[in-house]
Formats: sequence, structure tokens, C-alpha cells
Amino acid sequence: MMKSMSYNEVGLQLELEDVEAGKNQSGNSKAANRTKGIKSYIMGICLVLSIVLVIALGVYLICNRVHNESDAAASASGHRRMDTSPTASARKQHSYVSSPNDPIPTSLRLIDDPLIMEGYPAGEEGCQALIDDIYNASAILANKIILSNAQQGQGGRGGTYLSSDSESMVRSSSSQSKMRITESSFDANNQETDVDEADIMKSDSKHVFTAYGDMLVVWDVKSGLEMSLTKLPKRNVLSWPDGGYCDHDRKARITGLLLDAASKRLVVIASGYSHRYRYDYDGPKPVLGGIDDTRVFLYDLSSLPDDGSELPLLSTEKMNGVYKSARMVDGVAHVVRMSTINHYEHISSRLSRQRREYSSDTREIYIAHAKSNAEQWLLRGFAKQLTEELRGGSGSGDCSAVTRLALYVSGDDLGDGYPSSVISNGNIIQSYVQISSFPIATPKNEKGSVDLNPSLSSSIFPSTNIEVYSSKNVLVVAGRGYHYARGRRTFAESTYFLSFRLDASSPSPAGLANSPGYLLNQFAMDEYEGYFRVATTERAKWGCIKSPRRNSPCRWKMVSDSKSRLSVFKFPSTATGTGKMELIKVVDNLGVREEIKSVRFFDTKAFLVTFRTTDPLYSIDLTNPEYPTIADELKNISGYSSYLHPVPNGRLLAIGKEANETTGEVSGFQITLFNITNLQDVQLLQRHTIQEKWASSSAESDHLAFRYLPESQLLILPISIRYDYWRTREEEKIEPFDGFQVFSVTDDNIEPRFNISMTTPSEMKSGCWYSAYLPARSMVFDGNVTVAKGHGYSSYDLTTETLRWRHNLDFNLRGEQCSNYW
Repeated sequence: MMKSMSYNEVGLQLELEDVEAGKNQSGNSKAANRTKGIKSYIMGICLVLSIVLVIALGVYLICNRVHNESDAAASASGHRRMDTSPTASARKQHSYVSSPNDPIPTSLRLIDDPLIMEGYPAGEEGCQALIDDIYNASAILANKIILSNAQQGQGGRGGTYLSSDSESMVRSSSSQSKMRITESSFDANNQETDVDEADIMKSDSKHVFTAYGDMLVVWDVKSGLEMSLTKLPKRNVLSWPDGGYCDHDRKARITGLLLDAASKRLVVIASGYSHRYRYDYDGPKPVLGGIDDTRVFLYDLSSLPDDGSELPLLSTEKMNGVYKSARMVDGVAHVVRMSTINHYEHISSRLSRQRREYSSDTREIYIAHAKSNAEQWLLRGFAKQLTEELRGGSGSGDCSAVTRLALYVSGDDLGDGYPSSVISNGNIIQSYVQISSFPIATPKNEKGSVDLNPSLSSSIFPSTNIEVYSSKNVLVVAGRGYHYARGRRTFAESTYFLSFRLDASSPSPAGLANSPGYLLNQFAMDEYEGYFRVATTERAKWGCIKSPRRNSPCRWKMVSDSKSRLSVFKFPSTATGTGKMELIKVVDNLGVREEIKSVRFFDTKAFLVTFRTTDPLYSIDLTNPEYPTIADELKNISGYSSYLHPVPNGRLLAIGKEANETTGEVSGFQITLFNITNLQDVQLLQRHTIQEKWASSSAESDHLAFRYLPESQLLILPISIRYDYWRTREEEKIEPFDGFQVFSVTDDNIEPRFNISMTTPSEMKSGCWYSAYLPARSMVFDGNVTVAKGHGYSSYDLTTETLRWRHNLDFNLRGEQCSNYW
């Protein structure tokens, strides 16, 4: 009987038998029988391959039929899917098409599509176009979810271990003569001189208006006596089915004030009016978060009460979304809010393999099953519900205020590939940004009240972590996310920019852009003469690198160092036919192995601080907006600067942290004075340090707490020193401090003048306080400084350095609530 042999063994055996055949003719019949067996073996293999091909053809026909049926269902329901054929013409039309490997075909415009500047048409046509775009955007997310879930075992258990040979699983511190001081300074420390930022304390030079939790307090500048106390209306309490409450704290919170002195009106912006459960207990969950969370109150200041009564109310406006920021430009208020989009409960969780309907599916069956569900009802229902909520829930609203939905990449960024995870892991529908605008001086109606009727500009945005910047010409919303780095085959940090023009009664789209890295804060953005300048940091990336040894675990190590850049964009015009801001120039590789700690733009110059263990200060020449250059780099400065402020005579004042030059460990608080007269030769003139590790100033991260008097050359800063519980020896322990410190800052010297304590150490450690806490603010009226922080406010004479009066905001509130000081 012939033994089972491999193909190579059979060939070798035949050769040996041919040799033997020359010696022994009697073996001919045996060789012939073995040759016949080989032929039968090959014919069997061919038969098996034929059966496999027939099965594959059958599977293809079944999948094709499912796809056609889903297309027919989409067409019958009125949904119009974009053409998804990956042709060269699609690239020229500025649209993104899904990969052939993606389960759900989809297409969406890119950042350079000129339709972005036009918005959606008015009426039902525009809303249907918005539904189509949301469907396609959510399909990009659904593709990512389905393909990711398909890697898991049945029932959602198990999974695959992802690694790469190069990169994988990257994740992304002599006293001045006492002349009489008569200077006044009470306006907010605004980033731009012609744009007023919302704050919690405003003044008209005679009165101070302060937000304290859910109360608006008005006091007289000279005496400090309280003139008016206005309490905001409480939130309605929604009950649970069992009779309990969804929220016990019913107080709203004032988050911003805008004062228009010309019209004698005050805009009060409050947050916290939405409830955690804004839907029926057993009903559908909303897609948008922050329903009715923001309210705007307009008060009349033409005749202020002096008996403690409330201010006259002119108007109340409910607004969706959580308040983020507000600006006043030429008497027009612009209130920015953001609503998160709940795609997890409406898409992600419903495609999970842990659901019962998918638990027994194999990989191929799950993909087909999830694709069918997503196309036939899931994505379409999500798009319709989201559009309905954007319209206000009644279905009667317009969609023309929504900017056209687009991927925040251009055709050049996309290249010839099909990265379904181009944006934030495939999700470009993370939030809904809204800007409501209205003239503060809107005339009264016949009833004596005011109908604000704010205009709305909005956009679906790929981020929930946003910063807001505004000049007189544009308002920019920036958000953190990720983009697909083709060169490194990984995700890289990216910031997305959504800009609006402010040259009309209602803001209009001005352009979209993205830049590698993350912003520090609003001061990292600037608009000047039609150019948009931005500074970002790409943080160091760490990854688990696969070991060259087989079956060895990966090693966690740094993949790339951190670095920063300054990018210059140009806003598109209607003649350019694109919605993309043009990238003009990049100053790259700033502070390699460091991160940006502060940045400030001044028209044709910019200053940027990076830090790891020491603090380099970069001066950048922006005289030619299309060719920025590094003018100087001042190195080896210990610690770092958190906020930069211009002072007269070519000086730059900086506040921040002192740190160990070797380790970078923070060791105190510092104030630094630089000479920036010569941009090519920046000099450090003087430093003052509070050598206490736990010393800090809220002005480091809150520029509205910073106050500098240019005429008197005085700096007023809030200072806090927390109690260090880790100190073991009694002589090393210090008393906590919460208050302000006044410094003399001349052209070449920094010297402390006197301290202002807002409370005593014993009161901070124990006491009964109202639940509100007042952020640190200071104002100066005719040489007298009014400081407010924590739970009170007081006035000091800056010349004699003596107390004039002090008031406790909690004096009449002790019985309402009892909370800790902080």
C-alpha cells in the first residue's frame, strides 16, 4: 500500500526509481502505479478549491443583496446618501469617501469645501441636508466601532493585542516715596483692548456689581455699603418616580457679567438650570446635553436701589448649552455655550457585541448584522433626533444657523488613503457650539420690558475641550482632538479652530483650520490684520514598543519628545472659494523637550515661554506677517512664567513658579521683569520670589485677577499660601494666608509694599461659610484699592496702606448654609 507523502517527497522518490529502472526493468509497473496516485492527489486538491470558490461566490451574492436592500430602505425613508465611489472627482469636490473595507459606505465634505462658508439653506431643505450630513458623520463613527468590536470575541470578551515594530498604543513652574496715589483702574484685564470679556465683577466707577454664587451684590465704591441684593430664581426640582429628587442643590450660579455703561444695563449670565434628567424616566434620552442650562438676565441700572432690594429686570432668555465664555464688542453681547453630544448611548452602546442580539455572532456575521442595523434605523434615527433637538425640539426651528458639517482636514491632509479615524477616533460629532448675539441697548417694548431675540450661530464640533478667543473682527472657538499622522501611522494631538466674523448683527462662518499640538489657553491665539496666529505644543508621546524577541512583552518608552510651534494662518475670503484657513508659515521646533507655559501676542511681536527644568523666553518678530522669525532666546532662567503682561517703557512683567534648575521641582512663586525694548536682545532685569513651595496666585491661570497700575507703577496680586501638612517639625510649619499683596514695580526693580489679608488662619481652618466662593478680583478708585476674594471685600488706601472698610458677604447668610472656607 502506498504511504502518504508530500509533493517534494513524491518527486524525490520518482527520481530514485528512474535511476533504479535502468538497473532493474522489473520496477516499471510499480513506478507507473505511483505516478497514477500523484495524479489522483492533484485532482482532489482541485476539487476542494472549486468547492471553496462556489461558497465564496454565494457569500458575496448574499452580502450584495443585503446591501441593496438597505439602500432601498434608505431611499424609501427619504434619506439621501452621498455618492461614495472613491473617484478622483470626489477628491476634487472636497469630499471624503470611506474605505472599501468600511462596512457602511459614507461621504462627507472636507475643510476646503466652499459650502462651509454658506451654511445650510433655510427651511426644510436645509434641515434635511443637515440630517444627511449627521448620518454620514455618524456612519464614520459607526464604522470605527463595528470594526473595533469585530476584533473581540463573541459576547464582547477577549480581544486582540495591538502592537507595532516602531510605535504602538501611543498616548498621549528700598521702598518708594509715598506720594499721594489718585489713579483709577477698574475695567477688566481684557486680552484685547477693544473687546470686553465677561467677568464676575464689574464697575461703572460709582458702584461695584459682583456675582456671588446665585446672588448679584451691588455696593457703593466709597463706603462699601450694600445697595442691592438680587437672588436668581431657583431651578425647578424634578422628581424621581419613587418620589425622591434628582438634584437637591437647587441654586444656579452666576458665571459672567457684561456691563454696558452707555446704555446703563447689566447682562447677567447664569448656569446650572438644566437637570441631570431632562427626559421622562422611561422615555428616550436626549442627544444634546445642557438643555436650558444657561439663562441670560438683563437688568436696568438707570435708577439703582439703595435699600437692599433687587435690580429692575428687563428681560430673561433661556439658552441651551453649558456656558463657556462671553464677549461684548461695540455694545453687542456674544454668549458662547457648548452642548455635549451623547453618541455613546445612541450609537456606541447599541453596536456593542455584549448586547444579546450580537452575543452569538461570529466576526463576519456581526459586521453584517451591525451594518444592517446601523443603516436601516440606528444612524437615521440618531440624525433625525439630533436635528430635532438642534431646532429646539418643536420641529419649527430653522437649520440655517448651523455651519455646514465637515471633517477638519483638507484633501492634502487626507492624501490618497481612507483613514476612517481621521478625526478623534472617527468621531467628529462630539459637541454642539452655539453663539447667541444681541445688542445690549435693545429698546424697550410697550410693556417696558426688552425682547432680546438673540441671533444664533452654531456648529457641530469635534471636541468638548474648548477655548474661546475674540478680537473686534472675529470670534474663534478652539478645541482639542486628534488627527491621523500619515508619516508616523499614529494619532497625533491636534487643535481644531472654528471662526466667526463679527462684522454683522449675527456672526457668520469665517473659516476652519487645524494645527498640530494643543493650546495652552486663549492667549495662545491672536488675530491681527486678517492673519490668525496660534502657538501650540505637541507633548511627548509614550508607547509600548514591541520587543524584537519572540514572545517578549513590549517596553514602555518615549516615542517622541515634546516640541512647540507658532503657526500663521490667513482667513479665507469669498473669492478664494474655500472654507479653509490658509497656513502661511510655521516657526517650528520651539522648546524641544519642553512645553509652552505662557504666550502673549502684541501686534507685530510675540513672546513665548517653554519649560522643563528651566525657562527659555522666546521673542518672535511678526513685522512681516507671512514670515515670522525668532529674534532672540533668553535661556537658563529658573522656574517658568505662567502669565505675561506688558508695562510701559518697553518692559514685560511675568508671574509664575520658581523651580529647581536641575529637577524642575516647584519651590515657590516668582515675579520677573524683562526689558523687551530691543527684540533681538531681551534682558532679565529683576526677580522677586516668595520662597514657599505652597505659595501661588490665581492670576497665574486667571488673567482677570491681575491688576497693574501704569501711572503708580503698582502691581496688585492675589496670593495664597496653603497649609503644608507634610512638614514634620513645628518650626518648619507656616500659617496659611489668603489675600492680596501689593508690589512696587519700577523700570528695573520689584519690591513688596504691603499685604492685605481677607481672613484669619483660624477662620480658614474652622467656620461656617456660604456655599459660594468669590474668585480674587481687585479694582482701584482714586487711589483706593477694593479687593474681593473668598467671602468678603474690603478697601485700602494705597498711599497710607491702611484699611478703609471691610464687609463680609456672609453676614446675613450664616443661617442658610454652612460650608468650609474654600
